Parts: sequence; C-alpha cells; structure tokens
Amino acid sequence: HADALSIDLSVAGVPLVVDAGTGAYVGPSREKFRGTEAHNTVTVDGVDSSEQGSAFKWRSVAETVLEGFGIAKGATWAAASHLGYMRLADPVRHHRTILRIDRQYWLMFDALSAHAPHEISLTFQAAPNADVTRVGESEFEIASENASMRIALDPRLVPRVERRTVSPAYALELPADAVIATASIAASATFCSVLGSLSEAGGITVHADAQARAWRVSHSSGTDLVARPAGEMMTHSGATFDGTAFAILNVDAPHTVIAAGAGTLHLDGRSFSLGADDILVARRAANGTWLMES
Repeated sequence: HADALSIDLSVAGVPLVVDAGTGAYVGPSREKFRGTEAHNTVTVDGVDSSEQGSAFKWRSVAETVLEGFGIAKGATWAAASHLGYMRLADPVRHHRTILRIDRQYWLMFDALSAHAPHEISLTFQAAPNADVTRVGESEFEIASENASMRIALDPRLVPRVERRTVSPAYALELPADAVIATASIAASATFCSVLGSLSEAGGITVHADAQARAWRVSHSSGTDLVARPAGEMMTHSGATFDGTAFAILNVDAPHTVIAAGAGTLHLDGRSFSLGADDILVARRAANGTWLMES
C-alpha cells in the first residue's frame, strides 16, 4: 500500500487508530484501500506517495529512510522520511518524527520540505467500532470498549470528521469515522499533533507560537513546550538544542528536558553532543542541578 510513514495506535490493547485494510484485490475498492488517503499519514496534492499500477504492481514505490530511533528512561523516539513526493513538479519530502513521553502522550511532527505551494491532508482513521467526538476547535476523542484517547491537532490545520469504511477482513467493509485535517502550505512547513490516552493525559490542547517553530502542549499535568529544531538552535528555559526533537516539560517551572537526534544540547553550563539515534533526558534535582539520563 501507499502507506509510507503511516501509524496505528492502540490504547490498553484496544485498537483506536487503525489501518483501513484491503477491501478487495480488484476494482475501485482495491485502489481506494491501498491509496495514501486511506492511511494515517500525510497526503500531498491529493496524490499517492507510491504510484499505483495494476492490482498487484506499482509504477513507483516511495523510498523510506529511517533517520533515527532511540530509547531512554521515560521517553522513546523515532524519525523517518520518504521520497515518494519527490516526483512532483515541486518535489516534497515528508519527514515524520514521533516522541513518546512516558505516561503522558505521543508527540508527532510532520515536516514537509518544499519550495512552492501545496495542499496537504492528514488522516487519523478510527476503528469501525470506535466513537469519534469533536470536543474542541482542533481536539477530538476516539473511544472504544474501555479505552479512549484524545487527538489535539496543530491549530493551523482545518479538521473535520468524515465517514469512511474500514476492511478488517477480505471483502468486508464496515463504516468508520476518520479525522481528516487539511492545510495549504506556501513552501516548507511543520505541523504538530499530540495523541494521548485520556487515562494518562486527560484533555490535551496544542498552541503554536507566532513563527510555528514551537508549540505549547497543555494536558492534565501542566503545559510543555515542544519543538522540532531541525538544525536551528532553539533556546528556552535555559536549554538550547538544534537536533530533531526537543521538549521542556512543565515549561513555567521546568523539571525535565528531552532532546533527540543529531545535535548539541546546552544545559546548565554544559554541552552534550547527540548522534542520529541518541535521546537524552535531563531531570532537575531538588538542589536545582540537572541530572542526565540516556
């Protein structure tokens, strides 16, 4: 399928954001279910990331690159990109970075590298037995059985709930809602989405700064500042980092700093060099000093 960088998410073992399935092996259903818009990833200009040929062949297949992956105490992260949209008249590279902050939420950055305007859409396909409820301007809840989660979208995205179908078995299609978020971009842009189980994070909201280079994530435990520096030095609360993902937890009185990906973290008068797969978690001790974990 044309599903480069797609995600699925289960909470407490219950699938909530799912792959749409297969549908059939011939006809329009085949094309629909293996298209990019049927998967939990970004679609650019309404075209598939891989070009469909016949029912079992492709004219082109998106090359996907794992850019980094790491685990630390309290956090896990991964970053990848694909080249499927480099075939467009104005080539676009889609980068996706996911940072899991344990017992809080999943942070997801979708960065589009481009030089000209494009239309993009982001899909979150709910399971067929799940209820999808809009609870705010950019916030949605997905609930099924005894599990529930919140999706908080970048406020620059225009979201809606759309009725679609999911195919959990061959030739079986069941109705299911999907959250679809769209935007027009003038050139390169980065969007931040946050996904969290209600039992961990409660209600979540996301607010972008004026330059859309950093976001404030509010949840039941406070407000965090998150960013995707991507080579540009960013400084906040005495911490400076230029790598892939950056988070300062409880930003008004920081107690944890998370840095992931190749770059240099400057904190407490010290510098730490991180490689492509590295993640570093720093926690503030009672005496005010920062203790490093990796």
